[in-house]
Amino acid sequence: MKLQSTARFAEDYEGRPPQIQLRVDKALGLLLDNPRHPSLQTKKIKGHENRYVLLRVGTHDLLK
Repeated sequence: MKLQSTARFAEDYEGRPPQIQLRVDKALGLLLDNPRHPSLQTKKIKGHENRYVLLRVGTHDLLK
């Protein structure tokens, strides 16, 4: 699988403190290595493309 980030994701990411960026990087690494890793708490994704599109990154309040 490949990662594709949107401009909004990149803007959100750059606005996060370095320690949060490291956590995001770690989670994305886990996603690429093992999408079913327990710490990710992922659900089955529909579709047939070989990529994840990263839309936003932030707190739950930001994403609501």
